[in-house]
Amino acid sequence: MLADALPSWHQSLKAAKLSVEGAAISGKSAVTLHGLPGFGQGAPEITVAPEVSVRNRLARVHRWDRAVTTTVDRIRVVTAEQAAFDIAGRVPHRRLEAVLDAGLVGGQIRLDRMRDRFDVLRHGGPRGIVAVRALLAERDDGYVPPESELERALRRALAGAPIPPVEWQAALPWRPGGRHRVDGLIEDWRLILEADGRRWHTRLRDLERDLARDQQTVSHGYRVARFTWSHVTTAPAEVAATVVAAGRWRLSAA
Repeated sequence: MLADALPSWHQSLKAAKLSVEGAAISGKSAVTLHGLPGFGQGAPEITVAPEVSVRNRLARVHRWDRAVTTTVDRIRVVTAEQAAFDIAGRVPHRRLEAVLDAGLVGGQIRLDRMRDRFDVLRHGGPRGIVAVRALLAERDDGYVPPESELERALRRALAGAPIPPVEWQAALPWRPGGRHRVDGLIEDWRLILEADGRRWHTRLRDLERDLARDQQTVSHGYRVARFTWSHVTTAPAEVAATVVAAGRWRLSAA
């Protein structure tokens, strides 16, 4: 059959790796090869030594002399930790955070190895190093802000954004007399804003409770947008854009 003759994604990765001596699969391709979410089977990316001069029709080429490699499915590839650094600065904060958390849960990424990579790479100032630093701090025993400071950071991120008025520390719309509060409510968009200051391990433990609360929110016709400390402080423009996009989605769906 014709489908059987078409090259598989793994075959395209192998061909790309073999096209340059010493190359390793990297970037978004490496994220997917390690079984982490977010990018799918896109065009191959490889990392080669800085002195290599090559035009490659099979892959997007990156040059770097400090990559750490391993083998997955008999394909030479940068480690999952290195892949996270590869995409930092190239993707939105939430996608980087999702890759890191999925790797920590699934075992492909270890915090000690991420910290080792950070120590090696931070002096070169690669793109995304600030975001990685904040994400690592949240997932260890780093600084966790008081709720008031976190809320102030969220308010600063949304200052000047083209959004309707936000009611801060609002009661649940479907339970106005109750004691539970949400960080922010945009009633015009039926959108709830939550700034999450818990450490990553605590958030992971509370995941089922958060999901149940979000499902309750949806059942009452609202949506919820959650932001972490690192997201609010390192990517405020992205936070504002996410809120605006959520509101536009609401208006288009109405």
